[in-house]
Amino acid sequence: MKYKKNSLFLSLLSLIILSGCNNEKKVETFKTVEYYSTHTSERDTRIKECASMKEMTETIMTDCTNANTSYANEKRGVPLDW
Repeated sequence: MKYKKNSLFLSLLSLIILSGCNNEKKVETFKTVEYYSTHTSERDTRIKECASMKEMTETIMTDCTNANTSYANEKRGVPLDW
């Protein structure tokens, strides 16, 4: 009986440990103002996402700023190569 308990415990422990092995961390990156200036539908989606976020990492904040800057530049008529 003791062997079965130990075996069950070790099996569960192994399962828990191995289940975390496949979790890949997503590397956060931000897109540039130039990128958002040429990908306007993605920019508009990102601006809406940013407006609804309550908390942001520094990288997401930079991405949101770049999307908003691209939008503002478009409205002011700032050329892409400015």
